[in-house]
Amino acid sequence: MPTIRSNMPQPKIVSRSEWGAGESPWKPSQAKLSGAIVHHTAVSNSYIPAQSAGIVRGIWNYHTHTLNWGDIGYNFLIDKYGVVYEGRLGSLSAPAGYMTVGGHAAPANTGSVGVSVMGDHTSVDPSAEPIGSLVDVIAWQFGRSGVDPFGTFRFNSNGSTRSIPAISGHLDVSATVCPGLIYQQLGDIRTAVSKAIAKSDSPVPSVPKPAPISYVSKQQTGHGWPKNGVWGIGDSTKRGALDVVLRQPNGDLYLYSGNGKSRLNPPRKIGHGWSAFTDL
Repeated sequence: MPTIRSNMPQPKIVSRSEWGAGESPWKPSQAKLSGAIVHHTAVSNSYIPAQSAGIVRGIWNYHTHTLNWGDIGYNFLIDKYGVVYEGRLGSLSAPAGYMTVGGHAAPANTGSVGVSVMGDHTSVDPSAEPIGSLVDVIAWQFGRSGVDPFGTFRFNSNGSTRSIPAISGHLDVSATVCPGLIYQQLGDIRTAVSKAIAKSDSPVPSVPKPAPISYVSKQQTGHGWPKNGVWGIGDSTKRGALDVVLRQPNGDLYLYSGNGKSRLNPPRKIGHGWSAFTDL
């Protein structure tokens, strides 16, 4: 079973305050996370990006006031463009290993994260964007909680324990067609979640330190030297001491070889016409 991954990245999520959630009379409670339930919202598929937040507000209003759930049922919602929205209050801030108890799939709300794709997928396949974000959200939650995507989610139903796959559809819990055609992709989604967690758990390869290069340090030796036009070039003369190159304002180039006694030998002209270069 995977262990808790502190390095499992959180996908970009639009918070409740950003999409304009109203005040909720429901006070959040949290439970140890051990499963994910996938949904679709069964609303229209015809919307543009600018309308997504309004659709989330509409679902919130319906769940909160019409159904009297006190808040939106899903923990996270994903629009058809792949944008993820925080659902039930406290879902985004739940600590690793736990999830706010939602109202998305009774009697399996406790211990599961409910993720819903916005749209009606009863007869329409979702695009790659929301499925990719669905994988990201579940991998983030499972990775940081140590949940095996191929494991089992157990919950209490009418006094007995039921077991379903750790990543299941709403229809695995209740008599519903939800999540529509997304259900057929759950096998691929489990595999993708497992790969994402494994990739995140891989150690970051260390970048080897480059070997020291003798000819990059700028050093000023002695006194009376100009501020510019002086370069330490390492032991270019193989005498075990630092050699220095001086460029005169007229472009003449002089080599001062080190003598091994913290001093430099008299200069030797080694070139001319170097005034056109900004560095050497």
